[in-house]
Amino acid sequence: MAEAGQFFDGTKFTLQLMPGWNVSSSLDINPSYRLDYVNFAKRDKSFTNHIFGIRALAMLSTKLSLLNYIQYNTAVNLWLVNVRFRYNPREGNDFYIVYNEGVNTYLNREFPPLSRSNNRTILLKYTYTFGF
Repeated sequence: MAEAGQFFDGTKFTLQLMPGWNVSSSLDINPSYRLDYVNFAKRDKSFTNHIFGIRALAMLSTKLSLLNYIQYNTAVNLWLVNVRFRYNPREGNDFYIVYNEGVNTYLNREFPPLSRSNNRTILLKYTYTFGF
């Protein structure tokens, strides 16, 4: 995918690649890469950002799945990690355990130095579909 256009008071060009690999009937791996070039001509400023990611979905059984997504963003020197475990006891019911974390890689870019963990959450979610 490629796109170009206005971005606030400047311009932005984006190129994104998202190939997919179906390793087996129970495993999908999807790497991704995104390049953003942003230029603010009136301010004589520009920056380039690279975002690398990989998504892996493992179907452990017909009722269990594990989804992992890891991303690195060069603009903010940050790793993002998302792990989602899904249990589907029957159609219309799902139980999720989700773990998210942001990890700073350049701690001294601010004063006082940043902490290693940007944020961390653990979520438990249960969904139930009502039938009418």
